[in-house]
Amino acid sequence: MAAKTLGLHCLQMSSASESVRGASRRRALAALVLASLSSACLGSACSSSSQGGLRVELISQQSVDVGQEVRASEGVVRIDEMRWISSEVELRACATLAGSVRDWLVPQAHAHGTSSPTLLAVPTVVSATAIGAAVMGELAPPAGRYCSVRYRIAAADADAVGLAGAPSMLGMSFSLRGAFGREPGQLRELELSSDLAMDVTLDIDLELSLEQPLVSLGFECDTERWLANIDLGSLTGNGNEGALLEAFRAAFRVRVE
Repeated sequence: MAAKTLGLHCLQMSSASESVRGASRRRALAALVLASLSSACLGSACSSSSQGGLRVELISQQSVDVGQEVRASEGVVRIDEMRWISSEVELRACATLAGSVRDWLVPQAHAHGTSSPTLLAVPTVVSATAIGAAVMGELAPPAGRYCSVRYRIAAADADAVGLAGAPSMLGMSFSLRGAFGREPGQLRELELSSDLAMDVTLDIDLELSLEQPLVSLGFECDTERWLANIDLGSLTGNGNEGALLEAFRAAFRVRVE
């Protein structure tokens, strides 16, 4: 029995050694390819190069006026208060061969709540009815082309920026207060809230360089488009929370300025 046990142990050790050698060969190959791609960039502006002084300002734009009545699919919704929690905003570079090899060689992962040059992870209460624009923060990404931005909405924790002015948002990701009805003069009070999380990925065409060191990204919800895709009868019903937020996702947009 001892000999069989020893033989099994040796077989496991051999397999583990082969696995380690295989992983080492893959890393060496990836490093060689990455080095070749990097050398090809010498003398030119590579998309992965890092240059100081580049900033991307993240702004929350006003989406609707307080008390504004917006046409819905079957009637009218008056919006008195509309808030959500901006949990993360991540700038995503356009896909490149060098970037793909680098990610395979050294996978990059951001822990929740940890900001980086391309990720703002500061939960912030956003008011759609706030007058004007509000700066949520800024990023300091490397020079290069960026093709999308990921915007995450998630429930607020006790450290969320702006929570003191909106304490009801603790544990919530979205809230709406107002009234709705078939006709403007026949409105009923309405209150909606959700603690669901969702990611919105938006396409952009952005190139950062010393010639264009500062760019602003403005986020807002197209309330007319949002409410045009909602059945008024579902606003007070149960089980329609997901559909409500999906319509919100489709109406969310970003402007590059």
